[in-house]
Amino acid sequence: MHPWVARRWYDLTYSTTWAFLSVFASLRTNGRANMPKDGPALLLANHASFLDPPMVGISAPRYISYMARKSLFAKKYLGGLITSLDAIPIEYKGFSREGLMATIERLERGKAVIMFPEGERSHDGKMSEFKPGLLLLLKRVKCPIIPVGIAGTYHTWNRHMKRPSLCPVFMPPDERCLAVSIGKPIPPAVYGEWSRDELMGKLFEAVKAQEGEAKKLQRKRRD
Repeated sequence: MHPWVARRWYDLTYSTTWAFLSVFASLRTNGRANMPKDGPALLLANHASFLDPPMVGISAPRYISYMARKSLFAKKYLGGLITSLDAIPIEYKGFSREGLMATIERLERGKAVIMFPEGERSHDGKMSEFKPGLLLLLKRVKCPIIPVGIAGTYHTWNRHMKRPSLCPVFMPPDERCLAVSIGKPIPPAVYGEWSRDELMGKLFEAVKAQEGEAKKLQRKRRD
């Protein structure tokens, strides 16, 4: 796909998804100003639903690539859609060499990439420890890390549900209302000084803190 066409397709998908989730899922976002306007950036987010990639994508004011399980690319319509949006195929619960190199290539070109370092969707709505594939990536590329928190997607469409259950703005709010919080960048000069265990622990806590901010942001009932 020609780059100009790809950007216009991304813009159309972005605006359509934003409008749909804002109206029919009560989506709220904050922290857009924390997103670097250019240059490489690695966004780390918690993961509970298939809705997470598009939610982060429309919350960050940049063209973004994201990682997706390799098996999804084989699905008839979904595979074509995520390919057209510059998704990066990775192995289930880990990096393949091809996925790692494709991610590095995008970051070296100055792109922003979304990564879900838990490696899979949450089974119970709680964050699980980050997989070591994150360390492999950060050994090869030094770029700002942006912690991102997502709230509401587990109750809207988790791995145990066959179809999503939305909370539109014209209905009473509940825990299905969606929210995304983007934290401040963590520069390489900061995380480069951390040990392996500190790196995994502090990045986990940074994402968890933004998840907490996203939960505060969710549309709630008025007393």
